[in-house]
Amino acid sequence: MPAINHIHTYVRYTDKFYRCAAPKCTHYIDKNVLVNKMSLCNLCGKEFMLTRNDLRRVKPRCPACSNTKVAKLKKAAATLFDKLGLELGDPDES
Repeated sequence: MPAINHIHTYVRYTDKFYRCAAPKCTHYIDKNVLVNKMSLCNLCGKEFMLTRNDLRRVKPRCPACSNTKVAKLKKAAATLFDKLGLELGDPDES
């Protein structure tokens, strides 16, 4: 049975493999291949790019849902930009 064509929500299956948490999806993938791939957050459902640090969790979370130092800094910056009335854009877009 082939995997469903969608953005997967990954959960750890073994130490080296992750699987999609969707009930009808049969997708399994090696942990090392997942770095810099898109996934859905296990808490909020938003799309984000997986990092090695995210893959240390059983259920990877997006930066907005995690409590890492980098996530806290990004949240503080977004709050500041909201207060100033500016949009926080992607630096790669220019």
